[in-house]
Amino acid sequence: MQATNNAARALPPPPQNPGSNNNRGCYNCGEMGHFSRDCPKRVQQGAQAPRGRAFVIGANVARQDPNVVTGTFLLHDSYASILFDTGADQSFISSNFARQLNLTEETLDSPYIIEVANVKQITVSTILRNCPLTLTDHTFTIDLLPMELGSFDIIVGMDWLSLNRVEVICSEKLLRIPVANDRVLEVRGDQAKLSHPEPAG
Repeated sequence: MQATNNAARALPPPPQNPGSNNNRGCYNCGEMGHFSRDCPKRVQQGAQAPRGRAFVIGANVARQDPNVVTGTFLLHDSYASILFDTGADQSFISSNFARQLNLTEETLDSPYIIEVANVKQITVSTILRNCPLTLTDHTFTIDLLPMELGSFDIIVGMDWLSLNRVEVICSEKLLRIPVANDRVLEVRGDQAKLSHPEPAG
């Protein structure tokens, strides 16, 4: 895949179902079956900063990638270009977009290091917590790490996708998010709609 400007995307390649971490390699030690934040070797290494590996893709490339969904939705009541990416272990916000929203940043206890494709390391030391993300009439909260993204305002990664038990149907570039009353919010591109449970019997 040709590396062009903008959005960060974590490596290695993701599984199709973000609800399971059994097929994902740990970004800290490379072993299977757990995320980097739960890595036992990370505890042994003491206060070493958590890391995420990333490469760079542009918006046009992202729209062709079967493992991502893109769309425009509301964050803090402002329209944001969003990349839902099963390959990113964390969620990010463009530094420029965050400044436009005048959001308050909180300092991390330990900085987060992103390794991009050209071996450059980006250190992120702040986080935006509990940002309201609205998909149709449903509002969720999301924690975002600010960094330079370029093509996208927001990257929604595995931390949020797993927390909200999101099902990613790669072949249809579709997200299915469980919500209240056994309903499911379906997100495809700029569109989102609710599906209702079928009546029993």
